[in-house]
Amino acid sequence: IRNVKIRGRYFAFIWDFDKTLSPHYMQKPLFDHFGVDENKFWQSCSELYKKLKAQDLMVNQESLYLNLTLDYIKQDIFKNLNNDLLRQLGAKINFYDGVLELFDDLKHFSLSENYKDLEVKIEHYIVSAGFRQMILGSKISQFIEGVWGCEFSENQAGVIEHSTYVIDNTTKTRSIFEINKGSNKTSDFGVNDKMAQEQRRVPFTNMVYIGDGPSDIPAFSLVRKSGGHTFAVYGDDKSFKQAKDLQDEGRIKAFGPADYTPQSHSYLWLKNTLEEILENIKKQREQFISEHIKTAPSHS
Repeated sequence: IRNVKIRGRYFAFIWDFDKTLSPHYMQKPLFDHFGVDENKFWQSCSELYKKLKAQDLMVNQESLYLNLTLDYIKQDIFKNLNNDLLRQLGAKINFYDGVLELFDDLKHFSLSENYKDLEVKIEHYIVSAGFRQMILGSKISQFIEGVWGCEFSENQAGVIEHSTYVIDNTTKTRSIFEINKGSNKTSDFGVNDKMAQEQRRVPFTNMVYIGDGPSDIPAFSLVRKSGGHTFAVYGDDKSFKQAKDLQDEGRIKAFGPADYTPQSHSYLWLKNTLEEILENIKKQREQFISEHIKTAPSHS
């Protein structure tokens, strides 16, 4: 009976990165390493966006900074930048208080006495418009199952030359479908292949998406309308208002401060939500057993 298989064996926490897990944009260690003024870089991105829009061109504002990064490499401002250095700089990324401990706590929560018989695997994923290699080099990488982010290829000299994969606000939803269907775990099928809901690796009801604001709206909307759980964090007055607006619009279920220490509001909400879902899986399992397995008659 213990090994009865039912739908819902996998659970996923899906996280945005910048301003959700870290108080800074992840590129901060990169700017510090090369002595680049961070504010000027982002201001240049804004100016480039306005310039291109004035030419009546279609422009993806979220990923435009990748072009500027490549320009900085060509101009030797980011001299000889490669993926190995990005991973090294990723180790310098700072996180909000309690993040690493929370990831570990949630990952092992299903091993507690109440739920270990369910054999549910809890996974963390990061879906970010930032640099994938920096995330892989960060302290949080030991706790995560997978990362979607912007990726670069290198030339023969080992220097970054092209962007090869781009994540923006809307393409985050593709990553979520990959997690949902399990196409990130196998090459047997693709994310666009038709698949019945009961065959999907991580049901939407077993998902929590955590982000910090308007850039996460497509992901929030997909997970929420599909029966999943959505939570926004805030770090200041502006992001508080953004989070409240998202809740008022029905895009998120709840929000809290970007403080993940034990007993904080965000810590307790995430842990309680996981517990509620595990309790639901437990009830489904018990119902399955009662409906499909009959107790053998005794001699008494």
